[in-house]
Parts: sequence; C-alpha cells; structure tokens
Amino acid sequence: MRTLKKHPLTEKISSDILIEAIRVELARPVRKIVLRPNRPFETTFYPGDEAAGSFHAGAFLHGKLCGVASVIHEPPPGRDDPGSWRLCGVAVLQDFRSKGLGSQLVQTCIDQVKWRAGSLVWCRARSKALDFYRRLGFQAQGDEFSIPESGPHFIMARSITINERKQ
Repeated sequence: MRTLKKHPLTEKISSDILIEAIRVELARPVRKIVLRPNRPFETTFYPGDEAAGSFHAGAFLHGKLCGVASVIHEPPPGRDDPGSWRLCGVAVLQDFRSKGLGSQLVQTCIDQVKWRAGSLVWCRARSKALDFYRRLGFQAQGDEFSIPESGPHFIMARSITINERKQ
C-alpha cells in the first residue's frame, strides 16, 4: 500500500527516477515540445493551471526533467461533480518514453486526487493513447471527437472508490 503524501511531494521511484511536485512554469516547456510543437507557446497555458489546488508533477531521470502531468479541480463536460479532477498535459519527452515515466506521473496525479478525497479523475485523451489510459484504469466515455490542431480524442475517466481514498 502506497502512503499518500501531501503536496508538495517527492517520490523516489527507483535509484534513477524521481517524481516530485513542480511549478507550472517548469511544465510548460515540456508541454510545448511534446503536445504543442507547431503552436505558439501561449497554448501551453491551460485554464486552471494557476488555480488553488491545482497540482503539477515532474518526472526526473538522472536529475533531468523529462516528463510532466497536471491535475486541475474541474468536472468533465456536462457534469457538476465537485469530486472530479481533470488530468491534463501528460507529456514525456521522446527520448525518455517506454521507461514507465508516463504511468508513474499519472499514478502520482491519481494519488493526489485520492489525498484530496476526489471521486473521479478524467482527461481528454488522444485516441492513440487509449491503451495507455486503459492500463491505468481509465475507461472511455462517449464517442470520439476532434480537437482542432490536436486530432481525435476521447473523454477518459477513472473512478476513485471510498476505500481508495482512505488508503
């Protein structure tokens, strides 16, 4: 059983990998490289980034920031659920993929939502990332839709049970 840590956190995943809370200013350059390579830097600013309670995690491999993820207190479209948190900006630099960093980042964000007694984590997942999110317990909600300049997406969600929140 993992012990949930209060933000900010530092979690040593292995001798080489460290996941810790970061300032959103550190997340934006990674978002730009991975998620918005041909768009203006301003597109890396997400609504809610600076809101109280928002959480930004960074994955460090040998001390180099190589992945980021954020959680913002926001319900999914069409819902009014105060226990919902949006996972966004999950990005791992190309040279550091397939090392489990993305999964660890998402799990850290889920743990933060659990610590905050949240009941749902959701995201707008690129269609090509469906299997990644499914492996982490997310399920597709509704039909595929397109986001201009980003392509096809699904709303993905993962419920957090009362027992998980008490761990």
